Amino acid sequence: MDVHVFVDGAAFPNPGRGAYAAIVRVGDTERVIVQGYQLTTNNRMELRGVIAALESLEHPSRVRVVSDSTYVVLGIGWTKKWRARGWRKSDGKDVLNVDLWQRLVRVCRDHNVEFEWTRGHSGHTENERCDVLAAKCALEGDLILDEGYRGSGGSCNVSASGAAYMASWLALAHPGCTRRRASWSLRRAHLICLMASTPWGCEGAARRTKTT
Repeated sequence: MDVHVFVDGAAFPNPGRGAYAAIVRVGDTERVIVQGYQLTTNNRMELRGVIAALESLEHPSRVRVVSDSTYVVLGIGWTKKWRARGWRKSDGKDVLNVDLWQRLVRVCRDHNVEFEWTRGHSGHTENERCDVLAAKCALEGDLILDEGYRGSGGSCNVSASGAAYMASWLALAHPGCTRRRASWSLRRAHLICLMASTPWGCEGAARRTKTT
């Protein structure tokens, strides 16, 4: 069975609130997988998107993964050397996000996976869709803890400028976004900023800004 996977991840700021989106396409059928996290990094979201897509497959498959992340597309080719060195890079430093790299290696064993890089924001239809879905989820989705991230448990510290930028970008990028919705998204972004600065932290802010 041939499967096409398109993935993108985002974090605002980086590290900060984040999410991934993956489109899994088999023939004329596709499904979308989206998940957001309270505090994470862009690279972890790129990795988690690929992992989620591959782990969703019920049978061994030939899979082409399309991503705009050179970290993922190049990194998967370095994993054999990293593993041989005890998950250390050539300079002797520990590989970052080793929990996700090990998980990706394991799930790739169940399939015949090829990775293809595409330039981000270049008009690639599925990549642009994933980009918008990930950013929207990071802003408005139900966010969970990114277990394995060393920075987990702290405040997301969303800056007002960062949240406002994210909301404004979504207003321009999302095809169905009207001026009225864009204005509400911007106000919601500032509300998130205020809540994130309270003792509730990022988790409280996420819990109090669920979409309807």
